[in-house]
Amino acid sequence: MDRHQRIASGMVAVAAVFFAFFGAGVAFRSDEAITAGWVGRSFGELTALLRADVHPPLYYYLLFSWVRIFGAGETAIRSLSGLLYLASAGVLYCFARRLAGSGVALIAAALYVTAPLAIIGAHMGRMYALLSLLSVLSTWLYWDRYFGGRPGARTLAAYVAVNVLGSFTHIWFFFLLFGQGVTILLFARQRTLAAAAAIAASVAPYAILWLPVLLAQQLAASRDAAAWLLPPGPAAAAKLILLYAGALLLFAPALAWLAWKRRARPLPWAGVFASVLLLAVGAPMVASLVKPVYSARFTIIGLHLFALVAGAYLARISDYRLPLALVLATAAPFTWQMAREGRCDTRWAADYLARHARSRDIVIYASLNREAMSRQRDLRVFFLYGFRPEVDEVLDSRLRLHLSRVDELCVDCDARPSYFDHIAVYGSRTTLAGGR
Repeated sequence: MDRHQRIASGMVAVAAVFFAFFGAGVAFRSDEAITAGWVGRSFGELTALLRADVHPPLYYYLLFSWVRIFGAGETAIRSLSGLLYLASAGVLYCFARRLAGSGVALIAAALYVTAPLAIIGAHMGRMYALLSLLSVLSTWLYWDRYFGGRPGARTLAAYVAVNVLGSFTHIWFFFLLFGQGVTILLFARQRTLAAAAAIAASVAPYAILWLPVLLAQQLAASRDAAAWLLPPGPAAAAKLILLYAGALLLFAPALAWLAWKRRARPLPWAGVFASVLLLAVGAPMVASLVKPVYSARFTIIGLHLFALVAGAYLARISDYRLPLALVLATAAPFTWQMAREGRCDTRWAADYLARHARSRDIVIYASLNREAMSRQRDLRVFFLYGFRPEVDEVLDSRLRLHLSRVDELCVDCDARPSYFDHIAVYGSRTTLAGGR
């Protein structure tokens, strides 16, 4: 590594620390508040909550121990994700350097560090940074075991152990294993049976310990847990490119011109990682056309693969200046965005409600309404009314705007012992068209 590369590597490392922890103390967002509430309970209560949730337990158990050492504030909880983000970048750099040298490693690490998806994972008190780290480790051991000439028992044991941890972190880790398994068929068919056995051993603990919970409780008790997921379209693909590439898109025209001018080709091993990436991310996108399981955050399982493939290509046409440009181009808008945090954030909203809302007031958080629920074919709304005619009229008009009355289920009551004397039932138009 020459002097310029050392300087660039240092700047990428400094930027990674900055991206990992800058703004970590802003108010909790979205599901982070749920995470904080859960890990603040007893271990038994946490386990009971996890048994009714769609996510596996590893991250929550890890965070459970973490907050008892460092506290349960915003900075404390997010610092774990920040450290996992740094670990992911470091492991990816080491893997890429051993694979193809410091030039490719520097570009791949810079791509990962500056990727919006990685920074989002570092800034959320959720399992995404852990999922990414385990995905990087799995890919490294997968390569060593089946392509890198290190087929020993230690590599196999480490590969299976990391995969077990990944399966207990997020369900999407199974898509990474799917991509690895199919890629073996394409590039190393003679090792297919060995790889299949290793992957089977990797998923066996989950199948024995957690799959019964998923089938018996999660799917039954949490049928709405994935209602917010929608089938991905062109906009989802465009968003994925933005979350993966980030600032790289600013330099894409110049890089494309250089690639054409130099007739550049990616390094030979890039095809393996490109195959795993396309299968691991493409399979759930296709499956989501039938049953939505896709969310852009979940695709963090493939971010390191994108960094490796892009690094294998960009190293042919660029040098240390590209990582520096990525860091600088990411730091400016990122800093500006983080500086805007705090305007009507959740901490401000909670304080406002505490000062102004009364115990009998109703708070409607419209942004959390699951629009996907209205698309279910069997949706029905039971409307009990008659006590407040002025309110009833408004609600009835709104319901009629989006739904249709199911007249045969409507009831007019003779008396009003329970503050209503009418029951109106509304069904989605898709339900009525398809029969009740």
